[in-house]
Amino acid sequence: MKNFRNLNLPSRNDFQRLLENLPIHLERRPASPTRDSRFWSGIGLGIAFGGGLVALSHGPGGENRRAALRRRWEAIRESGSARFHSESEIEESIVIEVPVKVAYDQWTQFEQFPRFMEGVRDVHQESERRLHWKAEIGGRAVEWDSEIVEQVPDQRIAWRDLGDRKGGGVVTFHHLSSNSCKVMVQIAYEPQNSLQQVGDALGLVRRRVRADLDRFRDFIEKRGEATGAYRESIA
Repeated sequence: MKNFRNLNLPSRNDFQRLLENLPIHLERRPASPTRDSRFWSGIGLGIAFGGGLVALSHGPGGENRRAALRRRWEAIRESGSARFHSESEIEESIVIEVPVKVAYDQWTQFEQFPRFMEGVRDVHQESERRLHWKAEIGGRAVEWDSEIVEQVPDQRIAWRDLGDRKGGGVVTFHHLSSNSCKVMVQIAYEPQNSLQQVGDALGLVRRRVRADLDRFRDFIEKRGEATGAYRESIA
């Protein structure tokens, strides 16, 4: 406990100022994730919220302060400052040092996605067009189906989610040289609950997509060849 008491946690006044300025942090949405102020403000928010919640949870009047925090958060949501859209869009790309055919062939191996996609536990290809997904999102196990709506070898793969989930996307493959290509992912999705809305506002989903692309690049560059290939077109 001695070391814990010596931590330089934010004071209650610091925490109050953080809450008052929270909409400003959430409104900044730069296109480049490496320059995304929400990445750094997200770390700061996590530290400050951790210290603030300790103060809110202990001592006299803790329940009143927790209630005030809840009211403040609801006011932010209702004002629209946090930019909770019914649908969000993400676009990320990466240059990979393999021929475009190798990158495309590997992407058609959907059941290999858990090897580089964070949170994806299993992908089962039920037919030429239909995929069944199992993943962990926000600590909760989820399952859903998606459908391939377009597939053009070495160029593009487009999909849409089925059932209650609303979303879809397209991944395109661009020839740069005989040994390099660019892979671009565009995704549209609808956050399913308040936790996912907060994650979207803080840019967590965008950073996960970016990290998945980084892992895909590392995976296929290390192998130098695809684990399999599907060369048929779907329209």
